[in-house]
Order: sequence, then C-alpha cells, then structure tokens
Amino acid sequence: LRLPVEWSKFMAPPPAVETTSQEVAAEELGEFNLSMTTAQEEIEKELSSRLRKEHFNQMEILGQFNLGFIITRLESNLIIVDQHATDEKYNYEWLQSNTTLHLQKLIVPLLIELSAADEMVVMDNLDMFRLNGFEFEINEDEVPTKRIKLVSYPFSKGAQFGPRGIFFLLPLLASTTSPRPAPILLVEARL
Repeated sequence: LRLPVEWSKFMAPPPAVETTSQEVAAEELGEFNLSMTTAQEEIEKELSSRLRKEHFNQMEILGQFNLGFIITRLESNLIIVDQHATDEKYNYEWLQSNTTLHLQKLIVPLLIELSAADEMVVMDNLDMFRLNGFEFEINEDEVPTKRIKLVSYPFSKGAQFGPRGIFFLLPLLASTTSPRPAPILLVEARL
C-alpha cells in the first residue's frame, strides 16, 4: 500500500523553529510551553478533521485488515473504518428512525422499590424516563424507597420493557450530567 504524498508531512519530523529567549527560559524552568508552530497547527488541524456521513459514499475501498477493519481512501487521505462500530451506529440510527415506543398503562400503579439514591436519579430525570416511555406517580410524603410507583411502561414491536427497563436506564442516567437527546431503550428493542 502506497500512501499519498500529503501523508509524508505527518511522518516527517516538524521543521526546526527558532525559539525566543522566553521559551528557552520557560524550558529551563521546567514549565510547559503551549505555543505551537505553524506546521504543528496545520498537522493538528488535519488530524482533528471529522468524517461526515456523506464522506462514506465518496470513499474508495482499498481492502480489509484483520477481518474487522476496512481500509479506504477519501481524496488523498487513508481512512481505516471499524466495521463493528460502523454496524452498531447504523443499527442504532435505523432503530431511532424506524421504531416507535408505545405506552402500556397499568391498571394499578406498581410500586418500584428503589434505593433512596436511585429514587433521586428517577426524580431528577423524569423527562428522560418519559422520553423512554416510562411514567411514574411520585408521592413525596411516603418514606424513601417507597415514593415511586410505575404508571406506564414502553413497548415496541412485541418487546415490553417493564421495570427491567428502569433498572437498565438508572446507571446510565446516574453516570451522566448531560441529558441524552434520544430514547436510550431503542438499543434494547432489538433483543
């Protein structure tokens, strides 16, 4: 495999750059020098560019490596694509666009026994649970671990999520500070 000429700039050492007396003094003092040369900035810009979906249609497939990676060329760039990650991304996006979560209302609300910490996660993320098809009845006057009752749960294409979906979402929502833009349970809809 022969790399395009443009790749040589990434493999060659950066050109020598004149240093100022301030940079030398900072280096002698052991401080970090955060300034970049123009060549380094250009290399950084090239390496941090992102692929968009439309780029995949423009790629020329060169071969496969290790039964899990596709080697492609996009213009003068060599791109290695992880087949497993690409397949997961495709499946998730397909589920997102083709799956509708429906609500199954319960005749009698179901007490969900959660730890006090998990109850707080549910109460702090009611919008996310609603987005994923769960509705709760919350009684703040009740003792901790007995405050939350499930009123409805999601189902889609024969898959019912019930309380197990709550326990699937809890660690995901507890570990993040930013809300997710789309339903999380779609991944589970395949199972």
